[in-house]
Amino acid sequence: MGAILKNCSFTNARLYQTDWTHAHLKRCKLSDNLANQKVRELCISRIGINEDFSFSDLSVLNLIRVNLRAAILAGANLNGTNLTQADLENTNLWNVQAIQTDFSKANLSGACIENWAITSETIFTDTICSHIYLDSDRTERKPASGSFEQGDFEKLVIQFTKTLDFLFRNGIDAQAFDFALNNLIEDYEQMGLSLKGVDDLGDGDRLVRFNTVSDAPKAEMHAQFTQEYEEMRKQLEASRNKVWELQQKLDRIDLENKLERFELEKQLAVAIAKLEERPTSQYLQNLVYYQTTQLGQQKSIYALNSQFGDPMSDKSIQSGGGDISYVGRDNLGVSGKDQQGVAGRDISGTVTNTIQQLRETNQPDAPQLSDLLEQLQKVVESSEELGEPEKQKALEYLNQIGEMSVKEPAQKKGMLPVLLDAFTGVISKAANLIDPVKKIAAAILSIWQA
Repeated sequence: MGAILKNCSFTNARLYQTDWTHAHLKRCKLSDNLANQKVRELCISRIGINEDFSFSDLSVLNLIRVNLRAAILAGANLNGTNLTQADLENTNLWNVQAIQTDFSKANLSGACIENWAITSETIFTDTICSHIYLDSDRTERKPASGSFEQGDFEKLVIQFTKTLDFLFRNGIDAQAFDFALNNLIEDYEQMGLSLKGVDDLGDGDRLVRFNTVSDAPKAEMHAQFTQEYEEMRKQLEASRNKVWELQQKLDRIDLENKLERFELEKQLAVAIAKLEERPTSQYLQNLVYYQTTQLGQQKSIYALNSQFGDPMSDKSIQSGGGDISYVGRDNLGVSGKDQQGVAGRDISGTVTNTIQQLRETNQPDAPQLSDLLEQLQKVVESSEELGEPEKQKALEYLNQIGEMSVKEPAQKKGMLPVLLDAFTGVISKAANLIDPVKKIAAAILSIWQA
């Protein structure tokens, strides 16, 4: 402390936790993070009030009693840093890496800790904290009113280290969620991921929390999930907009314009098939998604199999708090509690009802067509070769076929063969079903073309 150092070279020195307070460094060679003048001055003066250290490397430094009140440390590397008795009041700690960081007796009152990365090795002994903010806008205050009692924050923050948390603004895209989560489970299979809870935060916001091992690379896992979720969400959004636009065009075309309708129906079928290349969610069910289209309207999209269930464990959904990990601001929102989509497990009953409605129509071929659709339904449901996702998708196509069958001939002529092809395409994964399904499909086609 207060040492005068001239013409010294520290390029190969091990300077772990060195106290540089009031040191005088003249013409000295320093390496790593100390080569940064702003970081070096902080280590010497211990004062960084209102300063911006965004994305700075402050790792393994001795910053005991440093004053960083109201400073911006967004994205900074604090791994292994000693911040004992540091003043971090109202400091922005968004997205900081704080693994093995020592916050003993530090003042974190009013700090923003959105998406910070901590583990069980991060130390919070006797940390001072009256309240914190879970978002950069400082609107999500914890506690919502009043102050933490001494020791409360330490108890709560330890729980944060055991979960990987994601905050979804304005809803969750079920298919994008599954895509990103499946990859995360596969890439980090040793991290013990299991669902802990889903919180409804209001206004379509959802906090999804996963249990994981205490030393899991949470920042790395969060970054991967966030990137893959956003990329897939944008792809799906483009596909949904395409389907919506084609539906709008089709609705505006006169029924007598058969050629143009047929071409649009083919384009629509291709667009739907492309969208359904991405499996419907096995994790999220019974949520209705609203998509703001390019026409400025909202279209409700019923996501099959879209209720949040946990295929990784038998745990029921719980409610819980946790640290916040921001995911994305998309234009997909989750409906209110009174709105329900089509649950995947109920699709069989839906198909049965659709077939019964077809049977009760006045169409002369309705009884025969209903019998054939019932045969297809039984073939799908009794199959031991098809997995549950394939069965659900096949039954959904079958339900669309049943619904389309009651429409006027001009409306259904183009789409019914396309839907039947899509149905048989799913069934083709089961070798023993191909021949019987083809025979039934041929009989259905002959009725439509009669």
